[in-house]
Amino acid sequence: MLSYKKLHYKARLEFFVHISRYLALITISTMLLFILAGCMVTNVSPDGTSSTAATATTTTHNNKRHHGNTNRTAKNIKAAPPPSSLPPSPITVHFQKKEFKNLIAWHHDNHLQAFNALCDSCRIIMRKKDHNSQMNRFSNIGGKVSDWVPACSKALNSKITNNKQARMFFETNFHAYAVLNDAKNDMGKFTGYYEMEINGSRKRSSKYKYPIYKAPRNLKQLQGTKALEHASINRGALQNKGLEIFWVDDRIKLFYMHIQGSGIIKLSDRTKVRVTFDGHNGFSYSSITKYFSQYTGISPKSTEEMIRWLKHHPADAQKIMERNKSYVFFKEKPSLSAGPVGAQGVTLHPERSIAVDYYIFPYGVPFWVEAKLPKITNYHNVNINYHKLMIAQDTGGSIRGAIRGDIFFGNSERASDVVNHMNCAGRYYALFPREVVVRESYKITNKN
Repeated sequence: MLSYKKLHYKARLEFFVHISRYLALITISTMLLFILAGCMVTNVSPDGTSSTAATATTTTHNNKRHHGNTNRTAKNIKAAPPPSSLPPSPITVHFQKKEFKNLIAWHHDNHLQAFNALCDSCRIIMRKKDHNSQMNRFSNIGGKVSDWVPACSKALNSKITNNKQARMFFETNFHAYAVLNDAKNDMGKFTGYYEMEINGSRKRSSKYKYPIYKAPRNLKQLQGTKALEHASINRGALQNKGLEIFWVDDRIKLFYMHIQGSGIIKLSDRTKVRVTFDGHNGFSYSSITKYFSQYTGISPKSTEEMIRWLKHHPADAQKIMERNKSYVFFKEKPSLSAGPVGAQGVTLHPERSIAVDYYIFPYGVPFWVEAKLPKITNYHNVNINYHKLMIAQDTGGSIRGAIRGDIFFGNSERASDVVNHMNCAGRYYALFPREVVVRESYKITNKN
């Protein structure tokens, strides 16, 4: 038999062994929690947003690009990469083959303008190293790069100089397909985005006091953290770090330039410089329209109406705008001669470049758009039918769905008026090279 002392010693020993195991388990669990927390903070990719807008604009911007962007009523130009978040649930896209003669007003468009835009996209497509890869890494729609090589080669080596030749090129080398959504409905939503112009300076002053920031060097490490939230930046999180590239005089316009994804800064000496997308804070774009209506009790009929209210209520405006946690960084573009660059990496063409859902369609796809322009009292094009051939060259955080287009309108006064009022129903037809095998339906999931 063991003595009392030996039993007591054994009990104490077993007690300390149990305590040691328990403490070790707590330590390991705590370490795992820190590792997981670190992954959740740092494993965030930049969101494309804005028209670029595009979009930009809508966008978008529309931003939303396209980007607007945006969304593009807010859009984000979309010179941004594709947004980081995949579609929340699977969707099905349907296609129905159509004859060109059945497209409304097909023969009345300026196909040469669309052809020139297509050539820009084809240069990007032809530079792809792996011609056996899919045109779009998120879906099989659009086939392989090799399916586009014959049409793109013809386009880039042709001597097309007039509208009829351009129209014949599309009819000879492409098939048209009506795009339908899950419910097999061909109607969707169309908005617009544009390149905004803001008065600014390279130096801060009492007039120019709202900064435009370039991306921090450690952007990837900071993306998705509280330090880079919209509100945190407004409160000085990036202040005095040498990141200010311009200062502007209009906080509301600057907010919408973030949605568009690019803009023009008009300096006091009357020179102009372009700023384009240089990164994103990692937070997805969130439209302020719904919150604006809840906060003010007003249902704005246009972006212009909402901008006017925000300008007259600066304290409320900041609170409303900060509901959108996303924030875009900019860089100065050396030349002003070319336009803003879309997500595909090509210069956007006014009313020939369109931002679409990149998780569905690859860049470079021509779209025949059938929609209507909004009512604009300053111009003659009041509620007219709008039929144009455009090329998918941009995307944006708010551009989601089978039939969702955000049209780049340039940087004119007319562009601003159209975009600030545009939110209409319409349809479009996707044009694919004849070599592309187009199925009747495709299921797009977040596994693509």
